[in-house]
Amino acid sequence: MKQWARRAIVGVVAAVSVTSTVSMTGAGQASALASSGCTPYTAVLAPGTWETTSTADPYAPVGMLKPVGDGLQQKFGSGITVMYVPYAASAFDQGLAYAQSKATLVSKITEMLSGLCGSTKVVLAGYSQGADGMGDVASAIGNGRGPIAADRVLGVGLLSDPRRDPEAAQELGAQQPGHGLAGVRPGGFGALAAVVRSICGEGDLYCSVSESASPFISSIGQILGGNADKSTPQGQLSQSLVSDFSRADLTGIASTVSTLGDRARALATGSEVGSLGTATGVAGVGAGASSLVGTLSPLQDVQNFVKNNPGAAQTLKSAPAGSPESSAAKVLDAAGQIDIVGAISSAASLANLASQILAGSSAAQSGGADALGALSPRAEQLASATAPLRGLDTSTLTQGLGILKLLKPNTIIKQVTNIGSGVAQTAGNMPQILDSFAKLPGAIAAGDINGAHKLAGDINNLFSPVIKMAAGVDLGLVASIINAASVFDPSGWTTIAGLIVGVLANLDIIRIANDIGQAQEVLWGAVDKLAKGDLLGAGAAMTGLAPVGIDLAAAVAGMFTGGQKLDPSQLGQPGAVDTQRTALVSAVGNGDLGGMASALTSIAGSKGVGDLLEVARQGLDVASFYASNAHTDYGQGVQLLLVFLVGQIGS
Repeated sequence: MKQWARRAIVGVVAAVSVTSTVSMTGAGQASALASSGCTPYTAVLAPGTWETTSTADPYAPVGMLKPVGDGLQQKFGSGITVMYVPYAASAFDQGLAYAQSKATLVSKITEMLSGLCGSTKVVLAGYSQGADGMGDVASAIGNGRGPIAADRVLGVGLLSDPRRDPEAAQELGAQQPGHGLAGVRPGGFGALAAVVRSICGEGDLYCSVSESASPFISSIGQILGGNADKSTPQGQLSQSLVSDFSRADLTGIASTVSTLGDRARALATGSEVGSLGTATGVAGVGAGASSLVGTLSPLQDVQNFVKNNPGAAQTLKSAPAGSPESSAAKVLDAAGQIDIVGAISSAASLANLASQILAGSSAAQSGGADALGALSPRAEQLASATAPLRGLDTSTLTQGLGILKLLKPNTIIKQVTNIGSGVAQTAGNMPQILDSFAKLPGAIAAGDINGAHKLAGDINNLFSPVIKMAAGVDLGLVASIINAASVFDPSGWTTIAGLIVGVLANLDIIRIANDIGQAQEVLWGAVDKLAKGDLLGAGAAMTGLAPVGIDLAAAVAGMFTGGQKLDPSQLGQPGAVDTQRTALVSAVGNGDLGGMASALTSIAGSKGVGDLLEVARQGLDVASFYASNAHTDYGQGVQLLLVFLVGQIGS
């Protein structure tokens, strides 16, 4: 290896060492504190999602709990140390599902508590995801599995805890119904139960849902906030909603490309091969190209998602001008104007070439100055390829990025929760739809023109809510999420909703709608001729139904293809609708239209439709919740929490 390459590598290693030291400074201060003496009391506060990062300074107040930390510091002065837990604090946007982000929180809390000196007494608090993780640690401590003994914990405050359990902890403020969105903690808080307080605001679905009143929302919440293991079905579903923008610098794409081009051009104009300056320039080109890969890759991921969910793109495009959603639509439009796959490949290739030059590979060495000269045209190619994105202003990129990071989970959550109304209407209509499908071929074969015309009209009208529900929705993914969530809903109605959506996911609904429309046109002509006494003309017109009928039969057959069907044994514990759901699964598995019609007729009885309409109401509740500030309106709750913790320390 050439000497200049060795010097470059040493320089890079030194830079990495400095960066690592800086990033670890905050985290290491807790251990340093323990070794240099400690305060009588320590407060460990866990911020909520997006309120902190894994490299944040643990002594810098942040987020919803800042007034709590400030208040404790003012009250007890030098007698207390206040720390804020630095962790990933993300959900689906930084390459981690919610549960994986929470795992980093639990690990960090455990590390911080383990590093405290033995004499300090502790108060703990968390907000939202922070409360979720802090509650888990408090539960472990109270049940003898934690990093410190239970008798060292004076108080625990959980604000908007997604695993809130009114049976396990006392409430501060008005008690809300139900429990947390992610279920409850097995074992409660053990020895800490008497010193744990929970605060949940009115209308905050993160900490207040009811399995009996809102089984659909509760079951979906337990899926999205559940198992982090990617090998499990739940983990895979949760992971499918993750976008990794952790390495993306979308707002800086113009400066990245510009700097990359400048450095590459400088290297191509008489640079001395082997000099430290050349090594620095090559490293800069490689870093810029790698940055572009990190920026463009998640954009490609979101683009692929939108292809399966065109309704998501339409929602963004129809947003008011100047809104963040409108900005996201502009970013997607700009990304659609470039060959993003090719741009990623070019950037990766450029980064690889720079790496080979730095490492002194034989190919790069033999190329010498020619290898350096090859950097510039590749950089120019990248500049041209990314021009549409670079043409957007910083404000548009910043606003758009905020929406695109969470486009996948937000879109699917909205679809899952609001699809209930379509499911309810479909459940009521499906028996007649299937019955009409079964009778239509016979009516055509028998020459019953009026009967066939009525059946086609019925199918067309009954399919209207189905088409509206399916437009722009990835029904397959929605069905998978609902089916996985059904094990958390003993009533069985989430299962039936998932089965209906699953059946629809296998239907080419647009194809069926088009076929029925064509059949109606043919039958209108035949009926008109029949009314005029032209029997031969009516019969001739009916021949036009043959190709339509064949295509329609193929489209309907798709209902029974396209994936393995659920077996009743996989649907969790039997509930109130066990008979209906078993019959429905059996009919779907056997391709039995008549059996499906019969099962759905039973489901569509007054109670069945009423229950499914309740699912639709829950969807509206979620929509209203996201439009409100129920999860952030905790000014009074923060003060209640502060008073409680002060009292616990002072008692």
